[in-house]
Amino acid sequence: MSAASTRPRRTLLARTVLRWLAALTALLPKAFRRRFGDDLLLAFEDWLDAEERGAAALFSWAVRASWVLVRTAVAERLDPTAWTGGQQSPVEAMARGELPSPRKRYDYGTNRMKGSIMDRLMQDLRFATRALARRPAYVLVAVLTLALGVGANAAIFSLVDAVILRPLPYPDPEELVVVERIEADRPNERNAMSLLDTADVADLSKTLDHLVGYFDTSVTLAAEGAPEVLQTAAVAGSLLEVFELAPQMGRDLTREDSGPNAPLRALLGHGLWQSRFGGRGDIVGQVAVFDDESYEIVGVAPEGFSFPAETVLWINSDSDPDGCGRGCHLFDAIGRLAPGALLGDAEAELARIAGGLAELHPESNRNKTFVAAPLADHLLGEARGGLLILLGAVALVLLIAAANLAGLQLAHGASRRGEMGVRAALGASRWRIVRLVLAETTLLGLVGGLAGLGLAAAALRFVVAVAPAGVPRLGDAAVDARVFAFGLALALLAALLFGLYPAWRLAASSAGANRARGPVSDSADVRLRGALLVGEIALSMALLVGAGLLLKTYVGLLTLDLGFDREDVLCFFVAAPESRYDEPEKVVALTEQIHQELGSLPEIESVGGILGRPFSGNTLGTSFHLLDEPRPAEGDEPSTRIRIVMPGYFETLGIPLVVGRLPELTDRHGGQPVALVNQAWVRRHSADRSPIGRQLELGVSFGWDEPPRTIVGVVGDVLGESITGAPEVEVYAPQAQMGSPWMGMVVRTRGGGAEPWTAIEAAVRRVDPLLPLHSRETLAASVDRAQGPSRFYFVLLACFAALAVVLAAVGLYGIVSYVVARRSRELAVRLALGADRRGIVALVLAQGMRPVALGAAIGLLASVGATRFLASLLHRVEAFDPATYAAVTGVLGLVAFAALLAPARRAGRVAPALVLKEE
Repeated sequence: MSAASTRPRRTLLARTVLRWLAALTALLPKAFRRRFGDDLLLAFEDWLDAEERGAAALFSWAVRASWVLVRTAVAERLDPTAWTGGQQSPVEAMARGELPSPRKRYDYGTNRMKGSIMDRLMQDLRFATRALARRPAYVLVAVLTLALGVGANAAIFSLVDAVILRPLPYPDPEELVVVERIEADRPNERNAMSLLDTADVADLSKTLDHLVGYFDTSVTLAAEGAPEVLQTAAVAGSLLEVFELAPQMGRDLTREDSGPNAPLRALLGHGLWQSRFGGRGDIVGQVAVFDDESYEIVGVAPEGFSFPAETVLWINSDSDPDGCGRGCHLFDAIGRLAPGALLGDAEAELARIAGGLAELHPESNRNKTFVAAPLADHLLGEARGGLLILLGAVALVLLIAAANLAGLQLAHGASRRGEMGVRAALGASRWRIVRLVLAETTLLGLVGGLAGLGLAAAALRFVVAVAPAGVPRLGDAAVDARVFAFGLALALLAALLFGLYPAWRLAASSAGANRARGPVSDSADVRLRGALLVGEIALSMALLVGAGLLLKTYVGLLTLDLGFDREDVLCFFVAAPESRYDEPEKVVALTEQIHQELGSLPEIESVGGILGRPFSGNTLGTSFHLLDEPRPAEGDEPSTRIRIVMPGYFETLGIPLVVGRLPELTDRHGGQPVALVNQAWVRRHSADRSPIGRQLELGVSFGWDEPPRTIVGVVGDVLGESITGAPEVEVYAPQAQMGSPWMGMVVRTRGGGAEPWTAIEAAVRRVDPLLPLHSRETLAASVDRAQGPSRFYFVLLACFAALAVVLAAVGLYGIVSYVVARRSRELAVRLALGADRRGIVALVLAQGMRPVALGAAIGLLASVGATRFLASLLHRVEAFDPATYAAVTGVLGLVAFAALLAPARRAGRVAPALVLKEE
């Protein structure tokens, strides 16, 4: 049994202390650390595990251990023979008493560095520890305040660090770029490329190396029981070469593997090679069957490589998928900047290449250009802006917490003027008093930081749980050494910066009292605390406004009319393998048999089918031409989304028929080709006449040549691309006339019970035992995923706003309670002279609400300018929404009133006789 396995299980606090000590070893000289660093850490672990310790004892031990490392680092950098003679381990020096040990309290008076700065600092820390121990209530409030601010900041920073700050795990990741297509009529949309365009760019570009096209797909691997669906990428080139990675064994796919009539080849992911192929060393050259077709295994990808995300298999792509040439925009393109090339150089060159291709191929490339973007930006998408907004918001929470801490120290300092006056009378300088107070602040920052990091670990689990799908590297977020150092540094910095002025004020008032000129007036302190309170209220108001706007956005999304009924609808996707369904008639027969089998299930109310269902991420665009209008120039045809449907789809989702008819079983190949359009299509292309009876030609086909289609119906608009966008222009064509080998099935269950996935799988297997169900989910889950980003930002910003309001309310309560206590004589005199107690309560409430009103006004004005940063997160809500501003003002006013009520009532209960007698 190893030594590590016999160690007692450590608490989270103990593990945090060890991480902190490991980080502190960076202070040691490099040569010293290389020689003795491991010995020190092992000694610390042994001493930590030697006995059970409570939190207080563990903290005291951690302070002493930290001191050992800091003092050793200073001594070794000043004199390499200070403790060890250059030869002996510092652990031995601790045993001889030549170096302080964290195992026991150390007599610094016997040390040869007596009187040094480090000794005086340690003495200050000991005094500060004893002083804080006498005021547990003050310590608890201060530590909790700082912990809340630091914990929230550390949790969000860990997210930002993992998702944004850390470089991608590839060599020279800043050189990786993606190339995308932009259409002139949609300049803000970045779209996929055609493989032929990608190949031309790769051949002509001098600023890009190894440009490769790829697209996401999936294949089926026969397995015992149900077939296994593998996330796959079809690649036209050497993807590993782009990332400057070498395969685990064998070779990478190449561009030649995607040439005309090239044999089927595959590159296995490392995990797939281990799990399904036993990690065989002779796998290269073997044949594997995917989708009933034989692929030659050319290699195994390196461990940990998975691009695009979650891909486990890479196959060579057809040189021209579906035979649609440059109009087939299926491929994403990734490459690497050539040595010495900049992103701007690549974009300028891409624009020139796009212009040349437009001249050579006007029918497909007119009004089209290409742009490049860093791969990191492409993967992050809109997540970068949202996370940075959250980081800015949580920084405001820390400012509020630090301001609260400063106000608390000012009030606390007023009660210690006598103590510090005695110190000044005994000869303590102003700097000495400042040092003592800052030592207390440092300890509070250290304890608050450690407590905040513990809260951050818990908060991070919550943040990750509510985060939307699709945020890259979200699983890498953790409270690691970087986050630990950030949180602790933030806590110490906030405590020191916001504790400096209170320390100086206390030292000044103590010196003034000692010179017999009376204490320094505390009116400046009261004004400063009032200013801090106004700032807290203003920042809280800004956060509340942001949370209110996001709440209105999220509620709007929840109540948004999507154009369909999402409840009790199950969705899945089937793909007909080309090896067994090589003719459109066979594909149509397969999908119709599945439709019939599903419709016969007693659990199913209705069945339909669609390629490109709402919020599936599967969309297909095409150009079209209306036959009763002049044919536009090549490349200038209007575009539309094309949806391929089966009978029952519109009824299953509850999409209304506006005019005409829905698809019928008689709409088959050989009959009259028909199409349906949505209301958005009518508004754009047939606003001046009825669309029924008009004929159009689509620019895409599947199993058969595409004939002109007659529009026979108009259906309602649905939101299917983006929940925050407008309905797309859509054309629906019957599957029995298109023969698409891919089809999504939608079934409406009768509800009230478990989801009948087992019966659905059995029904599909009765048609084809080897056909898997891809992408199984409920339609409600698809919509929920689309709402995920808005929900995520609202929930977190609402939490930050609530935390800010609580901290501001605590600060308000504290300052008003302090003022009431200081004015007790004045209040007693007022009451003795006949003042009404209710009037006293009203007076305190009115005076307490003044900084609240001022802070709220400042916060509202600041929010008007600051909410423009939220514009990308808002939907159908104006950044200046009067109702939201009024509502959050009312909420803040109520919270402030509740915080003021207790000290105001206390002021009204002052007993004049007792107070004046004490005076």
